[in-house]
Amino acid sequence: MILYRGASILLAVGTCWWLTGNVGAMTALAIWVGASAAMCAMAAVLLHRQAPGRIGVVNYAAGFVLPWGYRIGNGRLTAIAITSAIIWALLGAAVVTLRIPASSAAHVDNTHAVLRALLLMSWIIDGGALLYLLSVMSRSPGLVRSLLKVTAIVAAMLIASVALTLFSHPGSGTMMPLALAISGGPPLVVGSAYGLFLLVMLTVGRNARWN
Repeated sequence: MILYRGASILLAVGTCWWLTGNVGAMTALAIWVGASAAMCAMAAVLLHRQAPGRIGVVNYAAGFVLPWGYRIGNGRLTAIAITSAIIWALLGAAVVTLRIPASSAAHVDNTHAVLRALLLMSWIIDGGALLYLLSVMSRSPGLVRSLLKVTAIVAAMLIASVALTLFSHPGSGTMMPLALAISGGPPLVVGSAYGLFLLVMLTVGRNARWN
């Protein structure tokens, strides 16, 4: 599953990046949204016509095209296709947003290439966390109240980071470090703390029988 999603995301990022550089931002986004929606719809139709219990090429292809929405839709094919199409569209919009400054100022492309890559990674992580929280709330209504504040914070982080990137001066990238700090800082802190916790549990905790 991780390999499928990683490969499909990398392919999508590369396609959107290439399209934006060749046909322009708005045209590239329109082509990507239309094509990804059509592919999701086609994959859903083919899966629906698939014989029950049969595993074929369609199932493997659907792993690339329809990787999201299973929890939110409770396994319903229509919800899976719609959720995947929306996420593909948002991913394309994120890539196009980061591609615009690079296209308008080629002399700073190398300088900010790593920054843009990290920013895109942070948006993907925040978007994944937001999708996970929404899926948990949709399946467990009793947890909505307790998770609502965390969900709002993650959404605010993502929106603020995207807004700072959009309204930064084209080509300068002066607001990108702040945008990266907003979207990538909290996940980095949480991930580092969790990694340190696991390291302690696997070393000191194991010897002290904390298990």
